[in-house]
Amino acid sequence: MAAFFEAKVIILTGAASGIGLATAQRLLELGAIVHGIDRAAKVLADVKSPAFTFHGNVDISSRSAVKEVFQKIKEKEGNIYGLVNCAGIAPNSGAYLETDEDYLATVSVNQHGTWYMGSEFLRYIEARTPLSAGARAPEGQYAVVNIGSSASLQGYSALSAYVTSKHAVLGMSRSWAIDYAQFGVRINVVAPGGVDTPLARAQDNVNGPRANNTERGMAPVPMARMAESTELANAIIFLLSDKASYITGQVLSVNGGYPNY
Repeated sequence: MAAFFEAKVIILTGAASGIGLATAQRLLELGAIVHGIDRAAKVLADVKSPAFTFHGNVDISSRSAVKEVFQKIKEKEGNIYGLVNCAGIAPNSGAYLETDEDYLATVSVNQHGTWYMGSEFLRYIEARTPLSAGARAPEGQYAVVNIGSSASLQGYSALSAYVTSKHAVLGMSRSWAIDYAQFGVRINVVAPGGVDTPLARAQDNVNGPRANNTERGMAPVPMARMAESTELANAIIFLLSDKASYITGQVLSVNGGYPNY
């Protein structure tokens, strides 16, 4: 797989920590050129690689901020192969109904941020791949992996804003997969269950209906543990690679056997 990723340019959001950081590190090991984007000012781990460029303090819920960072990357790189949308937030109010402020903040990052990043990348592809009527680009030119959640597939108590945003990520990904296959793009979703990340651990610090969330959430998981970020990174990299050449518009659940309904 290393030969496939050698010198391929990948843009990755949420790169400062968790799944995004683990994916960036693995891609770098495989020889990719990675542009990491995050609203944080710096990466939580020391990533020492000349192939890694970190774009900090970027708010992906802002179309203008997304346009600006894309322009910087396009000016530096020849061809961009892939996009991984890992950035996400979850409110931890513990209430059945989140406030309007929490709802809008969650949807702005998880849904709108994925939309802005994805649509910017797809417009870039359209500009590079003009097609005449009925024509198709060669397969395998580009790949997108959006991070959904078990919450893309079902509801959860006291988490309606997050569930709404992650259902939207799955819906837009499936629609984009239909429209952009002709441009040589594959678009898929990875749906994690519980993952041991700062985002997940923050959910433990709430009262009300979501108190003791991690402990309760593991009860129905056959493998009886949370995933490590590296396990999600491996799934993402598979979907980015040529090993997934006939997979598009799909959702890959990485959840230890959690029974999504």
